[in-house]
Amino acid sequence: MKIDAKKIGFDKPFDVKPSVRLERKSDLMTIKTLQFQALDAKYRNLNPTKKDYADTLLKMYEEKGKLTDDSEKFLKDVFKLTAKQVDHIEENVQSMDELVEYVIYVIQRLQNMSDKQIELEQKKQAEANKEADPKK
Repeated sequence: MKIDAKKIGFDKPFDVKPSVRLERKSDLMTIKTLQFQALDAKYRNLNPTKKDYADTLLKMYEEKGKLTDDSEKFLKDVFKLTAKQVDHIEENVQSMDELVEYVIYVIQRLQNMSDKQIELEQKKQAEANKEADPKK
């Protein structure tokens, strides 16, 4: 299966053979991503005057660093990247959010979703988010 890599700075798609090993890695990466999202949501709702604010903030930044490392390792394993190619990703991806968004895309592709299915799912999610937040 071909996986588009333009969002991480590569002109050509990567050719990946789906396997149980990659499915397991995808599942573990999904868990790590969801755990970080839960922590991030907790941080966003935390009052800076509360006593556990600094501890939560510190934990969030530590976990953010771990998620970045795990995301890079995941992409390295899936695409069989060299250290130089991982550096290329670090140079070309502008934010942690973009990196995680791309990792989620790769996971979806490894789950046999097509680019069109992923795009449709993203549109549905955007619509659901608009309905949930009437300010947008």
